Order: sequence, then C-alpha cells, then structure tokens
Amino acid sequence: MSSQPPQLFSIVPESTAPIYRQLVDQVRRLVTGGQLAPGDALPSVREVALQLAVNPMTVSKAYGLLELEGLLERRRGVGMLVADRPRKIDDAGARLALLR
Repeated sequence: MSSQPPQLFSIVPESTAPIYRQLVDQVRRLVTGGQLAPGDALPSVREVALQLAVNPMTVSKAYGLLELEGLLERRRGVGMLVADRPRKIDDAGARLALLR
C-alpha cells in the first residue's frame, strides 16, 4: 500500500484565473509565507498534473514562469527547487497583498 504525499496545490476550476496562473500564485504565496524554503523541492510536473487532473504542459508553463522570475531553479537529476535567493518583494504592501 503506497501512501501519497499531501497535495501542495489546489485549483478552482470555476475561477476566471487560468490554471497556470493559479499555480504560479500559490507557489509565490507558499514561498512568501515561509511554507516553502530555499532548497525545497517541488513535486514533478507529472505528479502535479496527475494529482490535479490537468495537462502537464499547464504545470510546466507555471514552473517555467517561476523559473524566469528567479523564484525557482531547475537542477538536473533533482527537479525544480525553490531558489537559494528568491527575489524579495520589496514593497510591504505588495507582500501583504500576495499573502492575502
């Protein structure tokens, strides 16, 4: 009997926000709120796609955007990790808005 790790992400199909944007926003909140720390590994694209029943390209797009932002980094043989030095959100108001 295999136990599945807890789901890190969730989507709201009725939302007007595209699924990739929902994933991007969730990762940002998890990093900003401290639930994901530098060096933490994210689940693979395939794992997230299977858990959420979405197209793997959707998850890949979200991860790619976060990598371009400098929030995530791709490591060969390991996968996607929270960057050691994610860009800081300088404006306190923007940080609060992101956490909400």
